[in-house]
Amino acid sequence: MKFFQKRSVAVVLTLLIILASIGLGQVRRPVQSPPAPEPADPSALDTSLNTSGYTDWLWDEAGVLSDATEETLCLYNANWDARYGMIMAVAAVSDTDGMAIDRDGNLILSCPNFADLSMPSCVLKIDKDRNIKKWFDVPRNEYTGEARAMGIEFGPDGDLYLVDNAGWTGEPHMVFTGRILRLRLNDAGVVKCTVVADNMEHPNGIRIWGDYMYVTQSCMTRQKTDSGKLMSCVYRFPLDAEGIHCTNTLADPHIFLTFITENPKCQYGVDGIVFDHDGNLYVGNFGDGVVHKITFNPDGSVKENRKWACDPANLKSTDGMTIDPYGNIYVADFSANAIARITPDGRVTRMACSPDTDGFHGELDEPGEPCVWGDKIIVSCFDLVTDEEKVNTAHEMPATMAMLDVEP
Repeated sequence: MKFFQKRSVAVVLTLLIILASIGLGQVRRPVQSPPAPEPADPSALDTSLNTSGYTDWLWDEAGVLSDATEETLCLYNANWDARYGMIMAVAAVSDTDGMAIDRDGNLILSCPNFADLSMPSCVLKIDKDRNIKKWFDVPRNEYTGEARAMGIEFGPDGDLYLVDNAGWTGEPHMVFTGRILRLRLNDAGVVKCTVVADNMEHPNGIRIWGDYMYVTQSCMTRQKTDSGKLMSCVYRFPLDAEGIHCTNTLADPHIFLTFITENPKCQYGVDGIVFDHDGNLYVGNFGDGVVHKITFNPDGSVKENRKWACDPANLKSTDGMTIDPYGNIYVADFSANAIARITPDGRVTRMACSPDTDGFHGELDEPGEPCVWGDKIIVSCFDLVTDEEKVNTAHEMPATMAMLDVEP
């Protein structure tokens, strides 16, 4: 059976499987009656089940799923619901990245769609009942006609600050076209788009504290160093800023901190970023696999920037980061296909890890960012980068997301 009309388009299986340490568990929803007995052949589908109630769990505004595919997905959901109390939410996108929680407790997910550039970058909304829908397409750059969403963060007024990193594609006309957007939104989508900053080389993660946003820029190739190693930085912009034109050099007054990546095998700079509950800033140097802790003076200047968490056996790279109510920081170890947990005293443990996989059975598939959502940690899987430093060897369909338990 030809499952998809368009092979380059994957689907997001949202909140399908729980990963607990390295073991696998299933998400179980409350059911009104005992689960149906398991058939002798577990792959066999009960075609007598009513599938009409499962169409709301599919989102395919791009029209890439055939009618037969949608019917088959509904049949799978009917069987999984009857047997395990589990439902799969499906959306047609090619890859996923940043996440944030809105005021209503919805999980907001950015989809750059780097694996299929014919698809516009979009942002999805997943409600507490795990219904998924497309919220809006990312406003395109008027000069390039492109946009590719990565990190996202809500401001105190409810506006969404979004990192547009179209230059990640490597396309010559896209380099140095990165933007930070401030989006005023309603239920239907974008009401107003303000360009906070533009001309950025490689903006990536974003976090807000007080009156400022802090943005990681993973490389600054225009800024040469004495060692020849890569420089990267954190920009700090006021929340009400607009129209800032970056030069991607030390001449930029909004550069807050700079970093050098020492690892010659992975010259990729700062990426993951998060604040703790006391307002201390944590920044991950991706290539070195090190998390820095930055403390502040009363005037907002840097008091100390030190290497805080470094454990090569348990943390190889530092992509997206999040923090739980207990102060534990979770890091997407992109290269090692793992999630690391760092306790408030800086101790690193590897809480989940997978081999090279397609992720369909709940495994991690090149995790890009974790996000604490209630008592769960949702993990977006980027599944696109391949080189000798990565466990991942190919981009496969379907694209997946995983879910872990928050542990005190």
